[in-house]
Amino acid sequence: IDSLDMKKFDQIQERQLQAMEALQNMDELIKQQQNLFDETNKSADPSDWPGLAHAQSILRAGLGEILRKMGETAQDIPDNFVKADQAMKSAEDLLNHQLPQESLPAQKIALNELQKALDAAIKQMAQSMQQSILSFGLMPNSGNRGEGYDPLGRQSGGVADDNSVK
Repeated sequence: IDSLDMKKFDQIQERQLQAMEALQNMDELIKQQQNLFDETNKSADPSDWPGLAHAQSILRAGLGEILRKMGETAQDIPDNFVKADQAMKSAEDLLNHQLPQESLPAQKIALNELQKALDAAIKQMAQSMQQSILSFGLMPNSGNRGEGYDPLGRQSGGVADDNSVK
């Protein structure tokens, strides 16, 4: 691989690291949204409701930041993120109007859409990584599999008659 290819490889690798970080942040956001759902479901004290609305607002802003970072990695953003954002906005509005129980269906939709979006983004990233590997010839051709080949598709050397490694 020449130096031009190495620079391109490094750029691709950096974008993939950024995408992985965004996916980890998305996983954390899903956990926080689940916690908010649980808190909302248990909350009977009206003095808690403004804090719930504020928490939903912060989570929605966090989603926006994650999407911005994902956009920088040149990945297509799954449509489920838009649906999740809309559901989070609806939940936030209901919480701001002191309707916590009514916000639960919107929060549940947000959770489901976030999970679907995360799953789609992970699949997309795996495909992108595979394409990167193939484009640099780092993946063995598919014909080198089975007996006589190691897990990377290289021909196994085995042991020679004189007990030296081939």
